[in-house]
Amino acid sequence: MNNKPYSEEELRRLLKEKQTMQLPETARHKSLKAFKAGLPNNGSSPQRSHYHQRKRRHLLGALATLSAAGIAGILLVNAIFLLEVSNEPLPDVTEVGLIGAGETIEAGEIEENENLIYRILNRTSFAEFEEINRFNFRSVYNETFQLYLPPRWTTEETKEDVADSILISGPDGEKLNMIVFNERVTDQQFKEEVDRVISEIPYSEVTEVPVERVISEIRMNHDFPLPYNDVFSFDREKTKMYAFVDQENELLTELYVTEDLFGQQMIYTAEMPLYNKENWFVSWILFSHLRVQAPHTHFGSEEELHPEYERPLEKIVSLDVGAIGVEDVEVELYINEDLELTSYLPRGTNIEQIEHEHFTEWRFTEDGVSENSFYAFGKLKADFPFQRSMQTMFGSFDIDLSYYEDLGGGTPYHYGYYSGMEEAFNPETHIDGYITLFEGADGWYYKHKHADREDYNGGVYTQRLNMFIESLEWHE
Repeated sequence: MNNKPYSEEELRRLLKEKQTMQLPETARHKSLKAFKAGLPNNGSSPQRSHYHQRKRRHLLGALATLSAAGIAGILLVNAIFLLEVSNEPLPDVTEVGLIGAGETIEAGEIEENENLIYRILNRTSFAEFEEINRFNFRSVYNETFQLYLPPRWTTEETKEDVADSILISGPDGEKLNMIVFNERVTDQQFKEEVDRVISEIPYSEVTEVPVERVISEIRMNHDFPLPYNDVFSFDREKTKMYAFVDQENELLTELYVTEDLFGQQMIYTAEMPLYNKENWFVSWILFSHLRVQAPHTHFGSEEELHPEYERPLEKIVSLDVGAIGVEDVEVELYINEDLELTSYLPRGTNIEQIEHEHFTEWRFTEDGVSENSFYAFGKLKADFPFQRSMQTMFGSFDIDLSYYEDLGGGTPYHYGYYSGMEEAFNPETHIDGYITLFEGADGWYYKHKHADREDYNGGVYTQRLNMFIESLEWHE
């Protein structure tokens, strides 16, 4: 086969002479407006369970047809592109994955094109990108999502009846679009919008990109802290990824279709210059570092309500862990009949009621965590000595007063403590935590996080305690 390298000028000439496919222009506003006006009114479907009842959907894609006269040109262009990127011999045309003239294709029928997958995965490393330390978070979607984006990139939001669109624009013509659907969308509407989006993507090559391959590539070749255990913020088992190469317009378009971005359905497209690979990795950063305002309840995870308190019996929430980590936690309704209040605790939490001289404590622990670590709340008794509140609380838990740290930032009745690590390690004496008194609906309460240094769970228990306090409701 001919391995002759082609100059940029020759490539452009061949593209103009040989490629004759007519393709629709990508139109974000057209897509959303047509979606709103043109879809059948199926009504508002009941809120679905995204964790117990959802079935995997098969998404159809209506793709542009190819004229018979253009096929030869496309074969040539694909072969040239492979030579430029990989310098490998021309592949068999059967490896290119062309769609025949007049054909349409369903998303589930798009095959994996190994040559194209290799080129798509070959991206600039996170660590090598010179502006990575200048990225910052932008709040969008009613401040629910925080997007980690490069400087000079902008966001624009459009709200529709069943979906919100978040358009992200880069300085070199990059256009990223997240369409996030709400509870009013029906399954049929979501499927038809996927069809519409696919039909508007121009391409000469297309491939499905296995999510597991992308995750492996990021873990192996991108040395960068990752908040999520599975790399991405969406559920990998409920997500499909595709890549479309458009030689005529020199574009790479990526498509992510997920049933579960924190419980919500989403369609994402990323349109990038084909021959400027520097910013291709932004999509991976976007979804590996997308954060939510914690504690964040997953859409669709709230099902059966308590008959008396009318609060969900269970749900799934996202909590922060440490500096950048995120954890999805199944929580259950907590009912305290003595205090006539409810809140939420992680499933399987151990609860112990302890009487002290001046207050009553409800202590929370988890199996597999050091017995010296816990979080708690309690109600102060009428004779609680506020003038000696720190001494009273520290004395009740055998905390040395010399461990006190003023970390409250001016918060009244906030007492931090830290034992230090100067002496030989002893988990019973090497501790840290804090106690805060606060006023509730029917009197004074306190919250308490306590962690030893052997099995340190300070960050985890802090977030669980914050969720518990923020979720408190008093009932008459």
